[in-house]
Amino acid sequence: MTAEKDEIPKDVGKRRPGLRMLGATVPRLTDKALRKRGFVESAIVHRWSSIVGAEVGSWCTPDQVAFPRDRRVGATLRLLVHGARALELQHMEPVLLERINTVFGYEALARITIRQAPVPQARQSTRPQPRTLDPKEEDWIVDQVIGFKDQGLKDALQALGRAVLSRD
Repeated sequence: MTAEKDEIPKDVGKRRPGLRMLGATVPRLTDKALRKRGFVESAIVHRWSSIVGAEVGSWCTPDQVAFPRDRRVGATLRLLVHGARALELQHMEPVLLERINTVFGYEALARITIRQAPVPQARQSTRPQPRTLDPKEEDWIVDQVIGFKDQGLKDALQALGRAVLSRD
């Protein structure tokens, strides 16, 4: 199948100053690699857990999409699944096909094949827990915003002060 090429702006590879959201950049970087694996619609990979559900997404992941020659329908999706869950996934196939085809907007996938293999796990957040503030620090934060009349602003500034002081 020949994939339709999207119009890519000329300044994609150029560096631009300022901050950009990582979520807006990742799909552009990964789309080329995903297209080689048959993923015409990369949202299937990027939003896998939200499409199939967090529980199912934790033990299976999309591996490859194979479209028949010169057709955009009737594709086969290959999933990597933890061995013990393969039978469960086989029973869920009609539901999963419906959810995934909703992302495509038409019935692009016709079937799912299962490959029993280790599924890469998402990394757990390693963000350190904020420390608890002592009473002296809490009093200092309250004293800093005592002159403000707007209660919403006061609460927001106190929360900001707690967040800044609780960092190591």
